Amino acid sequence: MYRGIEHVTLTARDVELLSAWYCNVLGFQEFYRSGGAIFLRCGSSCMIEVLDGPGGANVMLEGNKGAAIFGISVDSLDDAIEDLRSKGVELIDEPMEDHYCRIQFFNDAEQNLLHLIERY
Repeated sequence: MYRGIEHVTLTARDVELLSAWYCNVLGFQEFYRSGGAIFLRCGSSCMIEVLDGPGGANVMLEGNKGAAIFGISVDSLDDAIEDLRSKGVELIDEPMEDHYCRIQFFNDAEQNLLHLIERY
């Protein structure tokens, strides 16, 4: 059911500059942009989401330590949500959807922000 880490989110003072650094220095390529975030891909599975740092437009980072959000790739968001609920994991809000994916946020045992992600 769970396939591994789908992406890591990095907060940045300058999203364009940090994204360019990952592309120019480490060979990542821009995959797409969504809601002010730039997604960078390295190979076929590893991605970094770069977005405005704490205090910026992304309210989901509010209260988070700002280090990272781990996106965990799943085959079926509905099956994974059911699995988490069966294990007593509290979910944050309802699943969200856009034309790229469906996601569900939750916290780990130390309240780090994670989310399940089913890409289309």
